[in-house]
Amino acid sequence: MDPWDGAPNEPSRRQSRDRPPVLVRSGSLVPSGLYEVQAIDATCSPASQADYSEPFAVTLSQWGDVVGTCLPSTSPLCVSSYGYTDGCTAPNGAVDFEDISAVIDKFKNSHDAPGMSRADIAPNLPDDIPDFVDIRIVVDAFEGRPYPFAGPPQVDPCP
Repeated sequence: MDPWDGAPNEPSRRQSRDRPPVLVRSGSLVPSGLYEVQAIDATCSPASQADYSEPFAVTLSQWGDVVGTCLPSTSPLCVSSYGYTDGCTAPNGAVDFEDISAVIDKFKNSHDAPGMSRADIAPNLPDDIPDFVDIRIVVDAFEGRPYPFAGPPQVDPCP
């Protein structure tokens, strides 16, 4: 499976060899959540199940894990295996100073910072504004604090 870009509650990206990246943004996404996704081309009918792709599984990165590493501006930009460049590798399964630094770099609008879809992780439905709240959220994850958002609404299985 191709890697996914995405801290929890931010758009996730997936690119297969024959499809462009798929962006998913929802306040219902949770860290390390496993999701089944189907894609449909904008020219197709959402009412026709035959127009959808085969389902594929997506697991989001853990809470606060924004990047693996980011390259300095003097290095060639990293081209990720999911098809875009932003100078940073995919989340690596650990929340560390690299994640905190990456979000600070995005706040400073550094050209070698991660993309907005990685760095803007607050509020629950991201607002496309990198700010101190995003930095604080990653610091909280680094310090082991619990995930601050409610996650998906609970649905009564027996209405």
